[in-house]
Amino acid sequence: MFNLHLLNIKLPPRQSLKIIPFGDIHRDVELCDTERWHNFLRRCRHEDDAFTYYMLMGDPNDFASTSERKILLDPKLHDSTVKKLDRIADADTERFLSEVKFMKGKMIGVVAGNHQWHFQDGFNSDQHIAEQLGSKYLGEISYTRLALEQNGRHVVVDIVAAHGKAGGKCAGTTINQVDDLRRIFPVADLYFCGHDHKRGVWPESTLVVQINNQTGEMAVKQKRQLLCRTGSFLRGYVDGQDSYVSNRYLRPTELGTIKLEVKIKRTRKNDADSTMADIHAHV
Repeated sequence: MFNLHLLNIKLPPRQSLKIIPFGDIHRDVELCDTERWHNFLRRCRHEDDAFTYYMLMGDPNDFASTSERKILLDPKLHDSTVKKLDRIADADTERFLSEVKFMKGKMIGVVAGNHQWHFQDGFNSDQHIAEQLGSKYLGEISYTRLALEQNGRHVVVDIVAAHGKAGGKCAGTTINQVDDLRRIFPVADLYFCGHDHKRGVWPESTLVVQINNQTGEMAVKQKRQLLCRTGSFLRGYVDGQDSYVSNRYLRPTELGTIKLEVKIKRTRKNDADSTMADIHAHV
């Protein structure tokens, strides 16, 4: 599923907008780094201001992967068995919601992960989370426009977000997969992917042609873009425990999240008066 999303945000004077995309928590398994997760939630509750927004990038819980759902949702299963699985998935989802309920009203959207549960009512667990947090379900890939207003000036920040599908052992592979989103939507500002549990931000640029509304002159501007992997809270190497990471000899990843900060910047040069979104990353 592909979704378009528009969100209008009015910022007070000199106020910046913070964006924290996070996902791949896998909260319901032993390998989840619960201490790091709880520290993240504590910082969000006590340090983030009213203009810190979040985006859930998929896989809040581990139950169940795409291949596993084909087995667990076999039509040959008894109805009572399916209802029991629904109850287990619902309990996991409700526990996660109880931990992030303070984000309600500040959740940009919920991206569909590959670890989700499809309930008998036709909705999946990611859709349920989006509904309970008062946000939009963004599906497998989405294009979100944040329309920001400050002091009567307007800018937009465009975000292309997808959970991701493929994996890779090398650093170049992980960023190339995010860059694939830029091939589809080449002039967005931010590109978000989760899934491979890596965390990082890579700056890239593209050229856009703009017209000065006052003079009518054309100019080529260099647009800065950020390619982002949004991290994870799932440990790979724990003594005495099996994991997907250790069983495939994958490298451990830097757990946690990233944070983006958007400032509205006004520049005056000669007769030109322009406003732009100045975006920086904190990793």
